[in-house]
Amino acid sequence: MTGTKRTSIWRFLGAFWYFFKHYSFTAIIVYAILIPVFSWLGAGILRWSHIPYLSYTNAISVAKDHPWAMVSLLLLLLLIVLAIYMQFAYLLLMVAYRRKDQRPTIRQLVAQLWHRLPRLSPGTFGFFLLYFLLIVPFGGSFISTPLLAKVQIPDFIVEFIMTKPLLVAALVLLYVGAFYFGNRLFLVIPMLMFEQQTVRRAVRASWQRTWGRFWWITLRIVGIIASISVLYGIMLGGFYFGQRWFDNQGHTTALSAAIVNFNLLTLVNYTISILATVWVLDLSLQLMKDYDVHAFDGLPDLPRVTAKPWWRVAVPVAFTVVAIVFAGYGYSYFAGLLVVNPQTLSHRGVDNGNGVQNTVQALKETHKQHPTYVEMDIQETRDHKFVVMHDPNLSTLAGQNKKVDKQTLTGLTDTTIHENGHQTKIDSLDDYLHAAQQMHQKLLVEIKLNAGQNRQELVNRFIKRYGDSLLAHHDIIHSLDYGVVEQLKTQRPALTVGYILPFNFIGVPQTKADFYTMEYTTLNDRFVSGAHREHKKVFAWTVNNSDSMIKVMNMDADGVITDQLSTLKRQIRQQQGGRDYATQLLQYGTQVISDNQ
Repeated sequence: MTGTKRTSIWRFLGAFWYFFKHYSFTAIIVYAILIPVFSWLGAGILRWSHIPYLSYTNAISVAKDHPWAMVSLLLLLLLIVLAIYMQFAYLLLMVAYRRKDQRPTIRQLVAQLWHRLPRLSPGTFGFFLLYFLLIVPFGGSFISTPLLAKVQIPDFIVEFIMTKPLLVAALVLLYVGAFYFGNRLFLVIPMLMFEQQTVRRAVRASWQRTWGRFWWITLRIVGIIASISVLYGIMLGGFYFGQRWFDNQGHTTALSAAIVNFNLLTLVNYTISILATVWVLDLSLQLMKDYDVHAFDGLPDLPRVTAKPWWRVAVPVAFTVVAIVFAGYGYSYFAGLLVVNPQTLSHRGVDNGNGVQNTVQALKETHKQHPTYVEMDIQETRDHKFVVMHDPNLSTLAGQNKKVDKQTLTGLTDTTIHENGHQTKIDSLDDYLHAAQQMHQKLLVEIKLNAGQNRQELVNRFIKRYGDSLLAHHDIIHSLDYGVVEQLKTQRPALTVGYILPFNFIGVPQTKADFYTMEYTTLNDRFVSGAHREHKKVFAWTVNNSDSMIKVMNMDADGVITDQLSTLKRQIRQQQGGRDYATQLLQYGTQVISDNQ
């Protein structure tokens, strides 16, 4: 057997086409086939079962009322887990054969993968589910894949956790524990592939072989991350300063250079993603080799296959087509054609802490920035009035451990609240609406439903008191409770009502909502396109940094809900055909990095 060699950056560059070909093969399979098929199947299961949506708020009721649908969704989850494993295993074989100085074809690697699939049992799937859906995303000790893109904690949950010291400690322990177990189980998949052990034996063997080597593995993973970050930073800086020089030339020259740099930066980012994957996988193979010099003896030598004539023609043609497509995309990006001037929405009525959230005080200041809508929250009080307040408890803003729905309107409006160095009284919905109407400021009203409240009676009182006024002033409504959304559209179809989605589980739900308010962490262009096909708008929330703002704007989101309204409006102006191509290029480069994390 040919001796194995570690993959240095020079060996990587020498075998660049080999890695590029196989990595691209898996990417095409995932993006062009698996994700569309899995999305279609998931949406189809819900549609065929007459389930309008799936969220953490109705998962138990779906399991109880639609058991076959839940079984089908679980089977779909198992298929996704199997697909993730096969992608990882294929790439691992790719690196292993390059270590042997061999360059098998795609067909040869697929054949090897098929012969090396582990015996699929409930225990195998259970381990894969735990490993891929918990250890990999949290531990960060393996390659990433778009099939795992939704396995992340949304920002609104992180923000909530950061206000609770005990939850912060629990989250830190979860990350540390996941990283530790990820390192200790680092060799499970390689042993399944090359030693063809059962999952139980592979787990036990990986635990034994990595004993005492936790910090050795950790330092090398950190080294890989640091090397990749420095390399990409140097490349991105070079593109930025180079484009700065071109921006001082004529407009045509600057735009042409920006498009070329855009394509080159995209290729650089893709290459670095491949390099990171190869290095991490190569590290696991190195660990196996250090423990057992005969670890890869069972990997057969494969005959060298000459590329078919049509392949030699197809590859340059494919590269040319891709380059043309990216050139068109680059032109659209720099010309501002990808941004459709999204509606601007001030989250809880504030802009960069200019007042206490959900108060007339902040509304007056925020209105000076002329947002399309001011988003605000309302709750019903004990005496069946409505007050403007987000939190169900007064502890955060007023320092009082009192539930809002257990207080009277008078008691609440006499309560002083503090935030962002400001203080004022809690406002009733009547006072807030009056102030907004005086300023001709349109509102996005979020209706909160607290535990124990009667949904139907609450909606009836709200519509009777405010329905005509909201319609007259073109205000819109949304809610996290789908029952509220459904009743509003049933009783007053003319009202514009949206459904708030904290996660993008299985694409666009089938509901009566006129629009969707989606937490931006799991929002993607597939969801936006699907909603648009059904003639429904999508608002992204809560988007507070420039990179994320650019990201959701490029998804064609119809509106952006933010605490940083001034920043959002500035980003919109910069994206709509500005001449600062260097800054736009830098923003694109940093956005790509954040997308890959």
